[in-house]
Amino acid sequence: MRGFEDKKQIMACSEKILFDLFSIFMDFTDFDEAMNKALMVLGNFISVSRIYVFEISEDKKSLSNVYEWNADGGSSEIEIFKDMPIFERFPWWMKMLRSDSIINISDVSTMIKEADAEKTVLDERGIKSVLVFPLILHGDLKGFIGADECKDKRIWSHADIHCFHFASHIISAAYDKRDEVLERQHYKKKLEESEHRYRQLVESAQDIIFRIDKDGVLLDSNRDGVLGYARDEKIGAGIDLFLTEESMILVRKKLTDAMKINKIEAPIEVEVKAKDGSIIPFEVSASPLFKDGKFDGCIAVARDIRERKELEKIKERLQEELRKKAWHLEKKVEGLMETRLNLTAKERRMLYYLSRFPSMSDNKLAVLAKIKRSTITAIRNRLVKEGVLEFINIPNISRIYKGNLNFTIGSYSRPLDRDTITSLFSKHAFDGNDLIFLSTDKDFIVVSASHGRSNSLKKRLANDSFPLSVVNDYSFSVIENQLKRCLDFSGLIKTF
Repeated sequence: MRGFEDKKQIMACSEKILFDLFSIFMDFTDFDEAMNKALMVLGNFISVSRIYVFEISEDKKSLSNVYEWNADGGSSEIEIFKDMPIFERFPWWMKMLRSDSIINISDVSTMIKEADAEKTVLDERGIKSVLVFPLILHGDLKGFIGADECKDKRIWSHADIHCFHFASHIISAAYDKRDEVLERQHYKKKLEESEHRYRQLVESAQDIIFRIDKDGVLLDSNRDGVLGYARDEKIGAGIDLFLTEESMILVRKKLTDAMKINKIEAPIEVEVKAKDGSIIPFEVSASPLFKDGKFDGCIAVARDIRERKELEKIKERLQEELRKKAWHLEKKVEGLMETRLNLTAKERRMLYYLSRFPSMSDNKLAVLAKIKRSTITAIRNRLVKEGVLEFINIPNISRIYKGNLNFTIGSYSRPLDRDTITSLFSKHAFDGNDLIFLSTDKDFIVVSASHGRSNSLKKRLANDSFPLSVVNDYSFSVIENQLKRCLDFSGLIKTF
């Protein structure tokens, strides 16, 4: 009968401690607070002097007392039991716990010889009896939970042992949950930081970055200083509010196609209505978003292309000017073929190479044509005088084409008009005339010089006695190719 009552008592104790500890660790947000509360509940329940938890360091070489509860306001021993060397102070203790055994000592004075190191530690703290259970996490010894009795020797009851047994398992599980919570908090913090950086990037972007659903409803957008709408005016609105009718038809088709093929084709150009009623051209690039494997909208970047459109118009005008100039020069060459202007064989050969390689330096032309360098210069001057080679004046060239042969020439020492600058440059900059002059404004010129002449040009214009100077350098690869195509009449004069 007595044994049955003992079992009932043990079950009642087990149920009570299980309920209390589960309640504490069920949904904690502060692990330290939950652990301290659990030790207090456990200590009061079994009426012991001290309850504590030790953790093993990551390198498995030391132990530290990390949590404790003391009866009757006893002094803390956490600082005393900090970074204790395992193999010096707890060799037998750790051997027992690693084998998943408990340490049940009713009388410290009777501890075995193998446990002398542990007995010394316990005697120093005035501990009479001790009960310790391992804390196992994922099959590895995380630390241990223990109870000390300092008043009298104590035989640990079955109820004490069962309560500690359950407590060790619950606290081990709580450690596992703590690691999950810490990991979630870590990733949550990283996600928040990432979202913050993303939002900063988006809000500081010059382009308009936005997200729409599959029906074309605007879900999110950064601030923009182009269209003039407040953010709350845009969010939740259909994109048809902002697009012209023609652009809306195009976008609807893109969304319909995206739902069919689960991707968005190349960027499109659309016309967007600003709040003030103006129409602004944008280039829109989009990436699809999916939900359950199906198209659910897109995130897109819209770039204001007004300047690009204006430059395209300028480029068209430029190309038309080049075509006209090419036609004009072609007629001159055709006339030259009829009259030949009494050109010598060297001059005819020189004309062929000049028209074939308009940006080649005179030194290279001399090698290619097998003509002396001085003769090259003389021939160039005569061809210019006869009108066979001309200066080409093209407005706004520096805004469109960039390369490594282009110089802006002007004078800041005194105002000079373009014609004066051109005349001064032609007279003083080179021994001979350059093939191409490109004018950009009324008071300065842009000159295309061959590689061989570019350095000498800079040196000449750096002379203080010269009234002109290089006020800017441009690159020039694209226009050079354009002009070569327009000025390549080698096919017409190859019989020279």
